[in-house]
Amino acid sequence: MDEIDQLTGGSPLPPSIDHFMELEGVVDISTARELHEEVDRLVGQGADSLTIDMSRVSFMDSSGITFLLNARQRTSVAIRAPSVAVRQLIEVTGLTEFFQILD
Repeated sequence: MDEIDQLTGGSPLPPSIDHFMELEGVVDISTARELHEEVDRLVGQGADSLTIDMSRVSFMDSSGITFLLNARQRTSVAIRAPSVAVRQLIEVTGLTEFFQILD
């Protein structure tokens, strides 16, 4: 299984969400490129919004923040159930106002 299969899920889409990603494990420089490519693919398919489940992300560095900000430039982004690590990084960087957080 390649890294993107581990990071994005085949979970059924909630009825009111255009596109859904489920991330797991580490979001850092080693996974960021694949995540950017996945957002490119979804936007290319016409994604008006993207919900990213981050409940199982154990670690995220600045590459993850860059990924989220780049995704937000391309489409509307909501972060669903951010893990403690993700929530702390978003709060410390002052980006809570940039993303809808769905608990």
